[in-house]
Amino acid sequence: MPAALAPSVEQTEKRINLVLPGKAYAELYQLSKLTKRSIKDLVRLALGLLKRAIEAQQRGEKLIITTPEGQPLKELIIPE
Repeated sequence: MPAALAPSVEQTEKRINLVLPGKAYAELYQLSKLTKRSIKDLVRLALGLLKRAIEAQQRGEKLIITTPEGQPLKELIIPE
């Protein structure tokens, strides 16, 4: 994104409107209740995790879900 169009990081918060399909909103709402986090906090957490995942993938690293013993179960792939 060109610097002139990049959002300013100087402001502490920006308000956005987000339209989600009903099923996606229901999942977000359920995660909010399950984790006892606000929807705002879940979106921030998701963005942070996605940023780290993309950076790791760009470095050629793999994202793996493992059992508690460390056995690989799934590889997470972020679509390009």
